[in-house]
Amino acid sequence: MSPGAPRPIFDAPVAAAHAEDLDLRQQQQPSDCTRARDWIDHAERTITLIDYGQSVDNMTRTVLHELAHYCDPVAGERRATRGDPVLEIVAECAAWLGGDSVLGLEMTDASATYVAAWLEAHDSDDDSVAQVNEHTSQVAKRLEEALVTPTSTP
Repeated sequence: MSPGAPRPIFDAPVAAAHAEDLDLRQQQQPSDCTRARDWIDHAERTITLIDYGQSVDNMTRTVLHELAHYCDPVAGERRATRGDPVLEIVAECAAWLGGDSVLGLEMTDASATYVAAWLEAHDSDDDSVAQVNEHTSQVAKRLEEALVTPTSTP
C-alpha cells in the first residue's frame, strides 16, 4: 500500500475481519509479482494480502473480496475448489455491494471487470443465474452486517 496513504477506508474491513476472529496478514512483494495476490484460508482463519504498492482503495477492495469469501458458508465448505467461478462471482458481487453501500468506495470498474472474466468461465442458465443472485444476496447481507457492526477489536 502506498506509504502515507489515508487508511480509514481500509481500516473498516480490517476491523470487521478482526471482529470475525480472522488474522489479516500482509506480505510485501515487488509490483511485477506473478503469484496470487490474495487468498483466504478458512481452516487457519487467515486472509493474506500481497502488498505490491497498490493504492489503499485497491487493498480495501481486496480485503472486502476475501471477507466476502469468509461470509459465504459454501466457500468455507468448498475451500479445496479454489477458483470456482460461482464462488468468485458471488464474493466479488457481495464485495461490490458492501464496498459501495457501506463504505462509499468506488467498486464498479474493478468489480465489473473481475466478474466479467469469471462469467466467461461459467456456463449459466436462467435457473443458475437466479441461484447465484440469491446466494450473492445472502453473502452481501452477511458482509454488510460484519462491516457495520464489528463485535470485537483487533
